[in-house]
Order: sequence, then C-alpha cells, then structure tokens
Amino acid sequence: MIILPVLLTLSFLLLMLRLLPRLAVKPETTFLFGALLVLTPGFLFSGSTLSAAMLVLFLIALGFILLTNESNKSKILSFIPFALISFIDVISAVITLLLLLAFRSQQRKGKKIITIILWTLTLLLVVNTLLLQEAFIVGPFHIQDRTADLVSDFGGMSGIGFTVLLLSVMGILLLWRHREYRWLYGILLAIVAAYIYSTQAILYLSITVAFFATLGFQAIFGKKWNQPTLKTFTLLLVILSLCFSTVSYL
Repeated sequence: MIILPVLLTLSFLLLMLRLLPRLAVKPETTFLFGALLVLTPGFLFSGSTLSAAMLVLFLIALGFILLTNESNKSKILSFIPFALISFIDVISAVITLLLLLAFRSQQRKGKKIITIILWTLTLLLVVNTLLLQEAFIVGPFHIQDRTADLVSDFGGMSGIGFTVLLLSVMGILLLWRHREYRWLYGILLAIVAAYIYSTQAILYLSITVAFFATLGFQAIFGKKWNQPTLKTFTLLLVILSLCFSTVSYL
C-alpha cells in the first residue's frame, strides 16, 4: 500500500515524458512542465496516497501512448484504459472525452478508430451515470475550502503554489494568440467548473495550471532582456519562490 502510490505516480510521469514528444511538444517545454508538476503540492499529495485521480491520469497517459503508436492493434487496445476510466467517476470520463475530441481534431488520419472510441465511451458514460448511478467525482474526503484548497500557501491539504498560479495567468493570456492551442481553454473551463463543484478535482486543475505556467515561464525568460542582471535575479526569485512553496508544504 505504501509502494503502490509511488509506482503509480512514477509510471504516470514516465508515460508523460514519452507521450509529450509524440504530441510535438518541445524537449525544453517537456522538462519545465515535468519540473513544475513535481513541485506542485496538489500533485505531491495525490502521488503520496491512494488517489483515484492519479489512477485516472495513469490510464489517460497509457491510453494515449497506445493511441499514438503506428500499429492499428495498439490503437484498438487503447480503448481498454479509456473504458476503465468511465467506471471511476463522471468528471474523469468527461475530461477524457474532451481530450480525445481535441486529439481527434488535430489528426489528419486514423480518425475512424478515435471516433469509435469516443462513441463507445459516451455510451459507457451514459450507462454508468443513469443505470449504475456513478458518482460525479470521487470524494471529497475532507472539509472543502475552495481558497485554501487552491493555493497551497494558504495552508490547504494540497493545492497550487502562488508563483505557479501567477505564471499560469501569463501563459493563459499569451496562448490565446495561437489558434491551434485554443482547445486547451475549453478543457480549462471544464476543470475549473469541476473544481468549483468539488475541490477533489485539484489534481486535474494542478496539471492544467502547470502546463499554462510552463508556457508563461518560457514567455518571460525565453526572450532577450535589455538588462541581463535583472533577468538573472528575476529567474532566481521565481525558482526560490517555487522551491519555498514546495518545501513549506512538505
């Protein structure tokens, strides 16, 4: 029981590091995203206990790894982890459907298999919701406080560091210029709505915010500054702030 959450978390991270390059994500973006994610209290909390959300993330990553393989047999097998998600809770299945829809819209070939998976998952979701009366989201297992549960620096059980939140705002504002990534805003709105309903969705929100924070970080420090010394001190301030939030939470 102690080892299982750690193995699940490490497996998810390894799958993500393998998946992101397949989705044309640059190596430096992959590294920064992984670093910010590991430093996020919400991810640390879910990765150190038995978490349904972490299991969902592992199944999503595994499903997309199989779906992005060249073999049609592998693509068909991707249905299994996606289908298992529909038996956990409703919000996880909805997020999976949104990700599959976004992935399908970016593909030029192989859409038929993705379409079949989408329709089958939708059917499973309807059956599980109406007949089996599946829970909308697993939990919560503590008294909810939306502000404290969101910002870890306010003393919540998990949450997101204040610096990561600021960087994510920068990423959210800048990403709108790129039309090919605007589908991310739909997923963000869905996850924010889920968090408002139940703070148990903090892990999904943490990952989304960490990705936007990665883009914000690159936008700030990827450009040439007129004063290199100021850039160095600002970068040092951000890194120390990130580490302080994580260490204080631990």
